[in-house]
Amino acid sequence: MEHFFPSCNFRARFPETTKAVISYMKEQGVVTENCCRICKDHPDEGDTILTICTTCRLILAENRQDCNVETVYDHIRRDHEFSYPDLSGRHFILQECGKADDAFRNSVHRLLDEMKVDYEISVHDPFCGRFMMNEIPERNMTAAPKAMKALKEKQHICDKQEQDRIIMETAESMAGKEILVYCNSCYSSLAGAGANVIHLAQLLFGTRD
Repeated sequence: MEHFFPSCNFRARFPETTKAVISYMKEQGVVTENCCRICKDHPDEGDTILTICTTCRLILAENRQDCNVETVYDHIRRDHEFSYPDLSGRHFILQECGKADDAFRNSVHRLLDEMKVDYEISVHDPFCGRFMMNEIPERNMTAAPKAMKALKEKQHICDKQEQDRIIMETAESMAGKEILVYCNSCYSSLAGAGANVIHLAQLLFGTRD
């Protein structure tokens, strides 16, 4: 059985898109769950877990090694009847997330190819907005200590003023272009700096919340 964890932050930031993804998952026979931090006894061993959030994926992968932890995008790639929007002529800068591994990134790239998207990869990597510049919350360290310890090695801890400067410079370096992300923190940080940013799920499901 497959289980979808929609991410608390994603639900809050993208309510319309969340509804569209959950509706699609229901059609696919996928069970939608709640918070990734309260699933130690469910799903069952051997089930497949689908995530849409880079942090949720890290937490679930560390805590549910008895399950197959993938992304929503992996499921969509297996769905040969999924109706991809034709985005021929659209050009994006893809901002990779510092929390995403090669498998996650590869799945994203394959979906962009399916949508006929013309894209270039941002030079800013690793990047995850303010997440990479603040101390990792204790609840995340507790939920996935191994994964979070590895992320700490990529971090550049600094005060809010320096964070604002770095994020603004990052956004300005891509001014006038559409920026594509697949991470909540990447989205909120760049959008907060006035960048023209869109989430991958919004492209796939035709939403703009």
